[in-house]
Amino acid sequence: MGKLYTFILFLFVGNSCFSQLTVKPASPAKSSYIYVKENVFYVHGPIALHKNSGTNETEASIYLREESQLIQGSQGISQNTGNGLLSVFQEGTSNAYDYNYWSSPVGTDLLGNGLFGIDMLYAPETKTKSSRAGSMNALDGSANPLLISRRWIYTFSGTKYSDWKHVGNHTEIPAGVGFTMKGVNGKDLTTVNGRANNPGNQQRYDFRGKPNNGEITIPVSEGAKVLIGNPYPSALDLSLFLLENSGTGTLQSNCYNTIIRKNAITGIAYFWDSMENGTSHYLHEYVGGYGAFSPVDPCTAGIYVKPVFKKYGVAQQPSNLPSSSHYDRRFSPIGQGFMVEGATTTTVDFKNSHRIFKKEGELSEFKSSEIKAGETEKLTAIPKIRLEATVNNQYTREFTLGFWVHATSGTDLGMDAKAYEVVPTDIGFLLNSENYVIDLRPFEKEDEIPLFLKVKESTGNIKIRILELENFDTENIFIFDSELQNYHSIKEAAFEADLEPGNYHGRFQIAFVNKTKTLLEDKVIEKEPLIFQNNKKGQLEISNSTSSPVVSISLFDLSGKKIFSRKISEKEDFHSFATGHLSNSIYLVKILHRDGTVKTQKIAVQNYH
Repeated sequence: MGKLYTFILFLFVGNSCFSQLTVKPASPAKSSYIYVKENVFYVHGPIALHKNSGTNETEASIYLREESQLIQGSQGISQNTGNGLLSVFQEGTSNAYDYNYWSSPVGTDLLGNGLFGIDMLYAPETKTKSSRAGSMNALDGSANPLLISRRWIYTFSGTKYSDWKHVGNHTEIPAGVGFTMKGVNGKDLTTVNGRANNPGNQQRYDFRGKPNNGEITIPVSEGAKVLIGNPYPSALDLSLFLLENSGTGTLQSNCYNTIIRKNAITGIAYFWDSMENGTSHYLHEYVGGYGAFSPVDPCTAGIYVKPVFKKYGVAQQPSNLPSSSHYDRRFSPIGQGFMVEGATTTTVDFKNSHRIFKKEGELSEFKSSEIKAGETEKLTAIPKIRLEATVNNQYTREFTLGFWVHATSGTDLGMDAKAYEVVPTDIGFLLNSENYVIDLRPFEKEDEIPLFLKVKESTGNIKIRILELENFDTENIFIFDSELQNYHSIKEAAFEADLEPGNYHGRFQIAFVNKTKTLLEDKVIEKEPLIFQNNKKGQLEISNSTSSPVVSISLFDLSGKKIFSRKISEKEDFHSFATGHLSNSIYLVKILHRDGTVKTQKIAVQNYH
């Protein structure tokens, strides 16, 4: 055990480390504190902080300033003690009408990690002095003096809108639990460390309390979403956190060696984003949505797909207003909250091993962490195709196809990201009969990857284009219409279709080879059997015009299980099989000819009843 350090006078700390730490004033009239500037402060063991009660100028025991962070290395539950305070700044990016999703890095001085409430937020006055923020029941908060509207402080765990729980100004939010908070109106030009508290729609808050530390567990339920967030006064390696808490078995990583996985959540983080400078508190006039972050592998930057901005009215129609922006998501800044979805009913676990020193960048934006050029070069690149669908020239849905050797063509926890919400007319990748905005799979040139497509409007004009090819290129990329049996190159021009209301799941597919053209180029005179899944009639239809008759037709699911196998009369050229009783999924059709040749093709069954 190392020495127990008791600080009698203030210290300016650079990159320092202690086995355990006590900060205590020598007398009630004196102050003892640690001031950390632009650096990481590492303490391996527990921290005991004793409040400076003699003066409000240096009330706190530890000050983290100008992107400084505290990291503790001890394992297990927190053993931090005392009534002293850690003070750390963080900026929100919303005005009085817009939400940020938060998670506090500090709590009360209870045993272990204490509870949080908005009365633990302060407005900075100098580098060390801050005044406690007030709260109000009015709809709009104010910047100067700092008054936070308690009307908008909520937590969430559940499956429906009524599962939002109002907290107000009560000190009852556990460590690791996220909460919503709207910003404030006005400006506060008080300048600390070269920056105004609020130059306009970007309020700086001083979180003061006992620093959260150690293992923090949050209950999750299968299929339910829960608002959680970075619980520490340091950045969080979000990719490591998500991958450790999703999937089963182990994951081999060049960055972290062997990662032991726990099947608690789907491994995807969802971030709320909204139109800047909102003007209304009415729900039906909110404009925003949830972007999705997939970690894929901790040695990568992951994949982030921005949300569809929509109005949250009764019909929940998407908005024709500007869409969201891209942000780096691999590292979660201090105070950031996000949604996750439970894969089983258990707990999701934050650990000190997830903590990392990572600055947010020159602007210290709450929405993004900084990944420097040198660090980017060390990351493993994910080959991917970023796609964008425009609906009726009103809004866009972004979706990304990534290629990863350790992925499968099915759903992979910590890789494939389901859309947080499906808008009335929507498009993405078809996995498990649902809409996915991120699909990771090995690259197979012969693959035809089915799309989810639902049209609700009287007529849906759909345009699909390539936004960007990242670390990936191939001769061509097509949208294949399996009903009309034609290919459209989206490397040459955007694909466009006008569709009547209905579900078109699986009809349109991403392809890399024009198989019709390939047959012609190979001078294949005879046509192959035409396989068509007629979801409107609920049947599989096969017509054969080759010289070699069909002797059997079989259907398998993607696990290889045989659904049926039928011997075929060689005198018949058309065959149909009922599929209305099958589960909505992707299946494999296998056709055996008399000459021994075999044709296989995937179909997408989507029953509408």
